[in-house]
Amino acid sequence: MALQKPKLAQGQPNIPAEINQAGQANIPLHIFFTEAGRPVDVAVLDFTINTDPGGTQIFPASGQQAVVVDKFFPDGEKLSRGFYVAKYTVASTQAVGAHEIRWRYKRVSTDPSFLTKNVKFDIVILDASDREVDLTDATGIYCTENDIRSEGFQDIATYPSDRIMDLIESASRLIERFTGRWFEPRRMTLHVNGDGTRRLLLPVEIIEIHEMRLLTRTAFQIAGSDKVDLKDVIVYNRHLTQGFINPDDRDLPRVEYVIIGGSPVLNASIWPRGNQNIQITGLFGYTDPDPDARPYGITPKPIRDVCKKLVIRELPFMEDFERREDRQRRFLITSERLGNRSFSMAEHPNLGPFTGDPEIDRILLEYKKPFGIAAIGEGAWDSIPAVLESTFL
Repeated sequence: MALQKPKLAQGQPNIPAEINQAGQANIPLHIFFTEAGRPVDVAVLDFTINTDPGGTQIFPASGQQAVVVDKFFPDGEKLSRGFYVAKYTVASTQAVGAHEIRWRYKRVSTDPSFLTKNVKFDIVILDASDREVDLTDATGIYCTENDIRSEGFQDIATYPSDRIMDLIESASRLIERFTGRWFEPRRMTLHVNGDGTRRLLLPVEIIEIHEMRLLTRTAFQIAGSDKVDLKDVIVYNRHLTQGFINPDDRDLPRVEYVIIGGSPVLNASIWPRGNQNIQITGLFGYTDPDPDARPYGITPKPIRDVCKKLVIRELPFMEDFERREDRQRRFLITSERLGNRSFSMAEHPNLGPFTGDPEIDRILLEYKKPFGIAAIGEGAWDSIPAVLESTFL
């Protein structure tokens, strides 16, 4: 899912210290390689940074900057199979404006010539009002191959990269399925039903609202739209804008109309009733406030840890019954003897509802979307229990 053109600020490095943790949407100047929808490694990769338009090379001073593709970060620039980043720090005196990273690569070293891919980005003055400095494409995964290798699984023959990447993707999708949420910023456009009240519940957690429109529909076609003045709208994303998580707006994502600028398209301070008649564009997802003050937050660390645990549970191949059972059922062991390999298991008193492993499922339950909130629809504010309304509003 493509987001808008990446931005880097003067004096800003594009690789933060925690770059090896994927799913945080803070990795400018990265590149993915896929083949038939699957990630694939490349043998040679380099880049230059150029102005755009004009094409004057500003980095490196001459030639190409090589990317270390055969070592994981921080020793190299590889994060996962087919996933690499450029190391580049914008000079504090670099002119602001449009720039371009020009990638060159070879799938195998014997290829006769390089293939190229150019990606545009902006260099800006770092300012609190610039909300896109640290935002790039969402990755859709919540840990990387590097994370798994760092847990001790270094032997590529025993733990192939293909298998690790497959398991990471599966674990990431399971996390989203079990919790009903995703844990990174994703740009999207929602169409929701107006319910005739001043508060509008949304089905996903709000990071930032960029635009709202009221749609006029005729015979299932959009006949026209009116743009809502966002000055007249309160966006409940206080966990990111104010660091305020009690109550936590992520548990009841919503926007509310208030009379400030007096938007002419809203009638009597309410969202007009209709079917998919309100269009909302913005960034959505469940992220934690970031101590380094990146405006869109980061993937919660417990979610990254759960992703690693889910992958490690499944690392042994299907035919390796002993290791698979040990990884998946060790939490049930009540006694163990190394001599003659004797051990006994008992039913765990607190089996989790998802994987059975209470250590994993406890975290998944903690991050699960509140029951029933996503299903609240037209007129729902009239039926929300008073205790819930007083808690969240």
